[in-house]
Amino acid sequence: MGSPQEAIAMDADTVLRIRPASTDYLKEFDDCFVRVTTRRHLNTYVEGQLSDLRRKSVEPIADAAGTPTRWSIARSTRIALGQVRRALSNWIRFAWLTFDEGYGGKPPLLRGLDALDQNCVAELPTTFRVWTQRPAVRYRAHGRERRMLLEETRRGHQPPPFF
Repeated sequence: MGSPQEAIAMDADTVLRIRPASTDYLKEFDDCFVRVTTRRHLNTYVEGQLSDLRRKSVEPIADAAGTPTRWSIARSTRIALGQVRRALSNWIRFAWLTFDEGYGGKPPLLRGLDALDQNCVAELPTTFRVWTQRPAVRYRAHGRERRMLLEETRRGHQPPPFF
């Protein structure tokens, strides 16, 4: 047997040869999945992790398997933020989250994690734009503050000038 890296790297033929054994093994985890559709894709995901694909996230694995993906950026961002919120609601806080450019290039996700005070290290695509210096931004009221402002205006109070 060669080095550990050689033992882990599997080509498509090897992955297909071990499929029956891996399918039987993965059946032991069926009750861990609430959704049947998620359970159906477990074998594909594990095979993708074992394969020699360059990128090991869900989208490249699904592409290689010929599985159509119905994920939109907005939906995957909502799901990711929902998982972090769910963990927080169960008193679980991650010191750091890491992810590849598939998520790292999504400003809504980065803003959402920032709003949750969640530290993260993200791979960014080469086309991702950032400010080299923080721009001067005037304060802008957000949802709840806008509603409060409208209520104050209806009562005849004048809002502060920075709104």
